[in-house]
Amino acid sequence: MRLALTQIRTDGGTFARAGLSEATIIEYTQALQDGCIFPPLTVFLEAATGNYWLADGHHRYHAASRVGYREIEIDLKLGDRRAAILYAVGANATHGLKRSAADKRHAVKMLLEDEEWGKYSDRAIATLTKTAHSFVGKIRLEITGFKSTERLYQNKYGNLGCMNIENINKRDNIEDKPKTLKVQPAIWKRLEDYQQQWGEKTLEATLAKLLDIPSSPSVNKSPIVPTTNKRTLGIDPALGTLRWAVLEEAGNDYDLPLILDYGTITTTPKRPTSQRLSELEQDLVEILREFNPTDVAIEIPYLNTESEQNPKNIQNALEVIGVVDLVCFREKQIVPVRLYSGQWKSHVCDYRADNEEITDTFVGLFNLQVRPTERLDAIGIAYAAICGVGKN
Repeated sequence: MRLALTQIRTDGGTFARAGLSEATIIEYTQALQDGCIFPPLTVFLEAATGNYWLADGHHRYHAASRVGYREIEIDLKLGDRRAAILYAVGANATHGLKRSAADKRHAVKMLLEDEEWGKYSDRAIATLTKTAHSFVGKIRLEITGFKSTERLYQNKYGNLGCMNIENINKRDNIEDKPKTLKVQPAIWKRLEDYQQQWGEKTLEATLAKLLDIPSSPSVNKSPIVPTTNKRTLGIDPALGTLRWAVLEEAGNDYDLPLILDYGTITTTPKRPTSQRLSELEQDLVEILREFNPTDVAIEIPYLNTESEQNPKNIQNALEVIGVVDLVCFREKQIVPVRLYSGQWKSHVCDYRADNEEITDTFVGLFNLQVRPTERLDAIGIAYAAICGVGKN
């Protein structure tokens, strides 16, 4: 659609670069005069106020204004000014005028200095700004003087959770480690009955009430409740984007496992492999400590003629598998089950199934309300393992 330039607002802080490039505006102006057609601007319509906020295309906007355009082609999205800002901080990562280090720094600071977004984790901000989480951490340290010890993350339902990561990768003394107690299922059931009867939000609060002691302050997330049911972490290994999923058995022979959560770990491109493996290790530790799985299953690549044509990919995958083995045994004394893709695919549909068929299968099988944009291989790996595939 086309929109008058005078209707587009550029004064709402939606410009996420360090500054306008006069040379680029002149270049775009000349190109427009020569008849070049540019991609449409990205504009957000704030329904409540009727404002049109420019999120992406500021240099094109100014070039069109200099040429004398009254209207310009736009890609219209619904959202307020803050939605436009969130879009803007990640714009131009893959197209348009390449972002400078100053541009990336400015985009990160826009979020870190915001009262709401500044509470997001380094990785969450890095995802929004399409930068490295280490880059975000460095700027956070410069601004606040301390490193973030909490990680806000968004699960598959769109809900925000909070995870404390202060002690990850720190070696505790044995005497300082919290004592663990194996509790019989009947006791958990009795606690759950009391929790429902008293209307308590957590089992911790229920237990505190039983013992007549004050409970610790609650945090703004639904805790992963301890269980005696089998809980399996499925991993689709890759150095660039590792996919993971956590499933918990239903406790009977007729209900499907419960999908607790799934997601990806993305490492920073163009960094040494050793650093990217370190990033994977840190995030895997977070996942293991949050979900406390009883089992881990990981896909291993086929070493066939086709794979030999891409030896680097196979090498990276095997290195990632080694990191997974290390972290799982160090943190939980778990030895991951290995599955070939044909094994877990055969369990859910067909060993020749492609990514689209796998996604369709699990959307239907687990009645997912939102069709995921990411591949669901990790769910298939965890599902097959929780059903006993690969353990014979």
